[in-house]
Amino acid sequence: MASEGEDESWLLQGKALQNAQTWAKGKNLSYLDQQFLAAGEKREIEDKIATEKLYAELERERKI
Repeated sequence: MASEGEDESWLLQGKALQNAQTWAKGKNLSYLDQQFLAAGEKREIEDKIATEKLYAELERERKI
């Protein structure tokens, strides 16, 4: 909150994020808690896309 959503170093990722999402199902979380979990999920998706783009670029370069 202090960084107004700019500091992503505190976001959950990997197994910790999965565990938190599983735990949160069926619970009445605050808006901020929901936003925190959603931000972690968004970052994981963005990281996955960036990795896939990198692999695709490396594969294109390998074929040249």
